[in-house]
Amino acid sequence: SYNAVALVIVAVLLLMGRPVTLGVIFAAMAVGAATAVAIGIVQVPRAERANLRPGWAAMRAVATFAAWRSLHAALRPTALLLSKALVISVISLTASGMLEAGRLVVAPLQVVINGAGSFLLAGFAAGERGKAERNNRMARYAVWLLLATVIICGSVLALLAGPAGRIMTGRPV
Repeated sequence: SYNAVALVIVAVLLLMGRPVTLGVIFAAMAVGAATAVAIGIVQVPRAERANLRPGWAAMRAVATFAAWRSLHAALRPTALLLSKALVISVISLTASGMLEAGRLVVAPLQVVINGAGSFLLAGFAAGERGKAERNNRMARYAVWLLLATVIICGSVLALLAGPAGRIMTGRPV
């Protein structure tokens, strides 16, 4: 919803012949973010929304979770940046290009895994209040499903790495 609203605002302005400046883009993004928050609040279960009051009561727990989650989200890009810097300094810039081409080949699988991880995190957090056995069954199912997805998709991507590498870099990745 965030991106859709922002893109619709910009598209409407372009169709109306109005100039789209950086400020307009930021304003469209702000409206998109506000829309996403409103949609998120509406999606909160009614039982949880009934006692929803603005305040600082659980701010420490929310801030702690947000800090750990943001560190987790920064881990992969930081590791990727460091590995690229290492490859460039030790091997060559060309090798870094090959590494990036390989990353592009597996990017769709990374999107699926990251999306599933984010979905499961919310499900496990909500499930903490539920029954432990149900959570354990869901966790086992999710792990097996993700493992099967990684094996199947990883095998397909490994088979396509040669042809995709030739298209992207002129030689197999």
